[in-house]
Amino acid sequence: MAISQIGAWVQFTTVAVVVDRLTESTTAIGILTALQFGPLLIIGAWAGSLSDRVDRHRVVLITQSLMAVQAVLLALAHVTGTLTLGFVYAATLMLGIVSALDNPSRRGFLTELVAPEEISNAMSLNTATMTGSRIFGPAIAALLIGPFGVGWMFVINAVTSAAIIFSIVTIDRSLVTEPPRVAKGGQPIREAVRFIARTPLFGPVFIVYTVVSTFGYNHNVA
Repeated sequence: MAISQIGAWVQFTTVAVVVDRLTESTTAIGILTALQFGPLLIIGAWAGSLSDRVDRHRVVLITQSLMAVQAVLLALAHVTGTLTLGFVYAATLMLGIVSALDNPSRRGFLTELVAPEEISNAMSLNTATMTGSRIFGPAIAALLIGPFGVGWMFVINAVTSAAIIFSIVTIDRSLVTEPPRVAKGGQPIREAVRFIARTPLFGPVFIVYTVVSTFGYNHNVA
């Protein structure tokens, strides 16, 4: 999954460059960032609740496929000269929504691929991978946009998404640990908030992580 995340950040950086070239406006890039990450803020909690009730394998397969399609559409738009600001915004919003749905299911699916005693190690490795992708993805884009152009950056994201799709399709489902399914109904988001509030360990961690995620992560600026 590291390859897919690097490809995604290659594209995140590339679309910022495209918008800057089209508008030379920092406001336009701010709108791009809002479209890119806003869906995670709006539907992230609901997507996490949904991931507990559906087949995560299927969700990740669908979301990664949509990411690949979105990248291909951007590449085709660039080649045909139809890569307008509106098109970039629409594609970015699509990617933001799909990513918000993909993130909790992908993380949950990861826990199904390892033995219970290895889950903490797997999650630590996943966190390191996510952090590394935010470093290497933009760096790769910065190195390659000049000599190869923005179109190939979209192709890179499509190819990396295809790689993760292939790995998901070829997984031996007999080796996957089936998680207990959460019963439908109830108010899972409210229950989660109550759990965090009444658990001394989780409250401070949740607050710190929220602050860091909101103000500490790097975003595209120009």
